[in-house]
Amino acid sequence: MASSLLLRRFAPVAVMVVALACDDGGSAPPPGPPFEAAALALGVNPPGAEAPHGFTEIPDGGVLPIVRGEQGLWMISLALRAPNPTHGTFALEVDLRDGDQPLATLQRSRQRFVVADDGYAYYYDAWLVFEGLFTTGAPVTLTVRCADSDGHVVAVTRSARLDAAKPAERGD
Repeated sequence: MASSLLLRRFAPVAVMVVALACDDGGSAPPPGPPFEAAALALGVNPPGAEAPHGFTEIPDGGVLPIVRGEQGLWMISLALRAPNPTHGTFALEVDLRDGDQPLATLQRSRQRFVVADDGYAYYYDAWLVFEGLFTTGAPVTLTVRCADSDGHVVAVTRSARLDAAKPAERGD
């Protein structure tokens, strides 16, 4: 009886001591970014196409094809490819500049990657519409930022040239 009484009195204390010893106090760091910046591929896709075979990666120093949209606006049909499926939503910010001159910007919240059969996650049709005049062949800087809901930011910058001479075909 005495041992039962002793157990009832000290068991809750023992459980609390163990729980406090194991508690990290909420200080555990959130998981890292869903992918590394070097693994985020910047590319283009034919407007309206949502299939991996239409994705064309834009390497540093590559060509950014400009297309004329159905409403008559000039744009780049930007696409992204990540090496693994990402979970949750992300905010997308895109900035295209000719030196210090902004040519096009885009901001979207609550976006999602789509996992394709090839194992990569894609984001299609980020239509980057030109805000004014541009020069074909001009060197530009493209910066893309993806921020997930945990506050992790992946940013990639590429130097490229604008090219309106090679229109992309519309995807079906």
